[in-house]
Amino acid sequence: MPFALFVLAAFSIAAVTLAATYVLSANRPVALSAGLLGAFGLLVLHGPIFFNHFPVDDAFITFRYSQHLADGLGPNWNSTGHVEGYTSFLWMALLAALSKAGLDIVDAARVLAYVTTLGTMLAVLAIWRLWSREGGDDSLRSPSSRRQRCCRWQSSTASRTGASPAWRHRCSCSC
Repeated sequence: MPFALFVLAAFSIAAVTLAATYVLSANRPVALSAGLLGAFGLLVLHGPIFFNHFPVDDAFITFRYSQHLADGLGPNWNSTGHVEGYTSFLWMALLAALSKAGLDIVDAARVLAYVTTLGTMLAVLAIWRLWSREGGDDSLRSPSSRRQRCCRWQSSTASRTGASPAWRHRCSCSC
């Protein structure tokens, strides 16, 4: 797929998703479904194109460390000496485990990258659901929503007690 066509397709999916979530925002579950469908569409479009290209040279550094770890040589560049040159120990360990299970290390990295992308999307969804829930535990809400509620409380208290209008519009709480 030519790059210009890829950019046009990705932009179109993002624009339609944004418009759909805006139009459907009155019905939260439907708007959420539209947003997730759009994100899934972008992932399906982007994933095969991004993950099927050959890995860059830096990835092969981690692959070598992972293969040595899977072979029982430890996380080393050579079979002798101890030089740590990998970026992420967790990524290297996961690749070593998948390599030890018999998967090709390059294919394992592609699958793992795709799975972690999906996991990130699900984590963002979970955070959004916690922060958008009505009521519930205040510690799960976003800091900005706690501050807004605190300011509304101060403003309503000021209007009941007859405080000056200038004070009512200023929020000085440290919630």
